[in-house]
Amino acid sequence: MAKLITLTVQEFVTKVRGGVKHSLGGMVGVTVPKLTVKDRNDHSRTWSVAFPNIDRKNVRKIMHGAILVGPDYVKMLENELAREGKAAEEYTPGAVWHEAVEGTKCLRRHKKTGELYFWVAFVQKRQKPDGTWIHLKPKTRYIDTATGNVIPRESLYGFTDPEKLPTNQGVDSGREAIVRTYKLESVRTLVVDGKVYSIITK
Repeated sequence: MAKLITLTVQEFVTKVRGGVKHSLGGMVGVTVPKLTVKDRNDHSRTWSVAFPNIDRKNVRKIMHGAILVGPDYVKMLENELAREGKAAEEYTPGAVWHEAVEGTKCLRRHKKTGELYFWVAFVQKRQKPDGTWIHLKPKTRYIDTATGNVIPRESLYGFTDPEKLPTNQGVDSGREAIVRTYKLESVRTLVVDGKVYSIITK
């Protein structure tokens, strides 16, 4: 088993600025989900009624999955479009709120605030040595940090934002490239280059 290496957020930034040898890795991220006061589909169902013992401010979304660190988003789409026999022009770039950070593929910078973000793509599938494919998907769960209890995902339906897939990539449905920016303090565990890093946020 790989040794666990503890990093502060600043040490984490220094690590990823230096790049990684192998972009394929794994990650555990903890984020604050956007939760509405009322069920989008039934306004009579409010949060206080549905979850009388849970403060919305204490809910966290935990994600863990296989990732590509510092992905070349455009190249990913061009490769997929080529596999589908489509022209690269099928991809229509949209507005982007972040920009590349000079000297690294792993970080992005908010154009207005200057805040740094970790840049990853989720690995959707992996080919086994026998040629068959393993379909991968990030796993998520919600917890109440006050108690540590898991909140069933289906019970949050209507209070969470529905997952939206990009519609401007030009690729076939189900073949979308899923890329994400994470606030640095949201990255809790990073597995890369055969090492496991635990990021301390406080």
